[in-house]
Amino acid sequence: MTRWADILALHLGAGGRSVLLTVGEIKGSTPRETGARMLVTAQNTCGTIGGGQLEYKAIQKARDILVSGNKTPEIMSLPLGPELAQCCGGSVDLLLDPLEEKDKGWLESVATASSGALLLREWKNGQLSHRLLDHPDELAANDTPLKALIRSVQADRRAQLFRDDRKADDFILVEPVLREQFHLVLFGAGHVGKALVSTLASYPCRITWVDERAGEFPKERLPAVKQEISARPASFAKSIPAGSFCLVMTHSHQLDLDICEALLNRRDAAFVGLIGSQTKRKKFERRLAARGLPENDIANLTCPIGLPGLYGKHPTEIAISVSAQLLQIRQEQLAIGQQDEKKIRNRF
Repeated sequence: MTRWADILALHLGAGGRSVLLTVGEIKGSTPRETGARMLVTAQNTCGTIGGGQLEYKAIQKARDILVSGNKTPEIMSLPLGPELAQCCGGSVDLLLDPLEEKDKGWLESVATASSGALLLREWKNGQLSHRLLDHPDELAANDTPLKALIRSVQADRRAQLFRDDRKADDFILVEPVLREQFHLVLFGAGHVGKALVSTLASYPCRITWVDERAGEFPKERLPAVKQEISARPASFAKSIPAGSFCLVMTHSHQLDLDICEALLNRRDAAFVGLIGSQTKRKKFERRLAARGLPENDIANLTCPIGLPGLYGKHPTEIAISVSAQLLQIRQEQLAIGQQDEKKIRNRF
C-alpha cells in the first residue's frame, strides 16, 4: 500500500494540485484490491492501482481533471475485459478525488496518525468527506453493521466498503492507516544488507539499519530507512521495539552471536533471522546453549533465512528470497489476527 507520507510529499511538491485515485468496489478478478491508491499530478505519479490500460486510462482521466480545474469527486467504472485489452475479467470502480492546497490538513493528519487509526471516506449524494478515527472502537455504538465492518478492517488491516442497503449509491470506504506493514531491524550493511534495503525500498515497511561502520552505509538516504551507527549493536538490540522483524548479517560471526543472544533473550521479536548455513546454525545452537539460553528460545532463531528451495548466493537473490519470506510471515500473522478477531466476535 502506498505510504500516505509519500502521497503528501508529492501533493505538496505539485503546489497542492493533484488527484487521488483509490480502488473502490471490485468484482471478479482484478489487479489490485479495494483501498489500493495512487496520486496523480500534472507531471508525476506515486503508487499504483494495477498497471496496464486500467491505470493508463485512470491517469489520463485524472490529468484531464487537473487541466479542467474540476473539483468534484467522481467514480469511474472500468470493466477489465477486451475494451481495456486486459484479461482479468472483473470490474473496478475507481474513486477520483481532486485535491487542493486546503487538503493538506487532513493528508498531514493521516500521514502522521498512529497505525491503529482508520480513515473513513464517505461518499454521500455525490460529495466526498474525510474522517480520521484515532479511536475506532468509539465509533457507531448504535450502528452494528458498520461497527462489525470496522472491527473486521482492524483485524485483517485491509480496506473495505460499507454500503447501507437503504441508500445503495452511497458508501463509506474504511481504510486502515498503515504507516508500515512491519518494522525491520537489519544488523549489517554489507552486500546482502544493501541488496535487501534496495529490494524493500518501495515497499511500505520501516527499516532501522544498524552497523558499526559509518562508511558502509550508502550516501543516498531513503525516507523509510533510519541508519544507526552503533559501536555496540548487541546492546542496541536490547532497545528495539517489541514485534520487530530482525535480521542479523554482520561482518563478524562473534557479533552475530552476541546480537542473536540479545534478541532471543527478549522473546518479543516477531522474527529473528540469521544469515548462514545449517552448519552455522548448529554452531550457534551449541554456543547459545552454553550461554544459558533455553532450548525453546534458541528454536526461535531462523537460519538459514529465505524461502525454501531458493538456494542462490548472489546478494540480490538472497535479498529477494528473504523479502518474500518476511512478507509470507506477515501475511500469516494477519491471518491469525483475523481468526482471533472472528472468535471474539462469535462470543457476542
